[in-house]
Amino acid sequence: NKWEAYGIPSTLICDNALEFHSSQLRRMCMELNIELIFCPKKEPRYKGCVERFLSTINHSVCHKIRGTTYSNIVERGDYDSQGLACITIDELKELIYTWTIDVYGQDTHSTLMATPSSIWRKGLNEIEPLLPESKSALDLILTREYKRKLSHEGIRVAGLLYNSEVLRF
Repeated sequence: NKWEAYGIPSTLICDNALEFHSSQLRRMCMELNIELIFCPKKEPRYKGCVERFLSTINHSVCHKIRGTTYSNIVERGDYDSQGLACITIDELKELIYTWTIDVYGQDTHSTLMATPSSIWRKGLNEIEPLLPESKSALDLILTREYKRKLSHEGIRVAGLLYNSEVLRF
């Protein structure tokens, strides 16, 4: 099946992991007009949908693969997860992508009484997703920003010195 969802989200809800508090993410969200919201600390109920979806992925995909770590240590027992591990992270990503699109997206959701894919298509009749101005504009917004000191010698990046006659004045 095709991945049909697209567009710039209006809201990004994050937990309080350090990577979500970066100036890079704040800048990107600001430039894309995405509202960035943080769940209160130590309040898992605020992200129940995400936790439930991750649990569904674990039980539908990850725990069916040899070498799974299981959800808890009691369930794992003396199972040798590391010794039985049999796929790479890239293969796991591919399995999850395929499952998300071909299984989860096509199965009737018990609460919605429809497939997530059909709900998305129906929503397209009501709201047209926002898109970036262009791919190059999006690439520029998503580019990691670094601060460097310019000196008479030039600019040092990753141990390499870049200079030019123009920078000497």
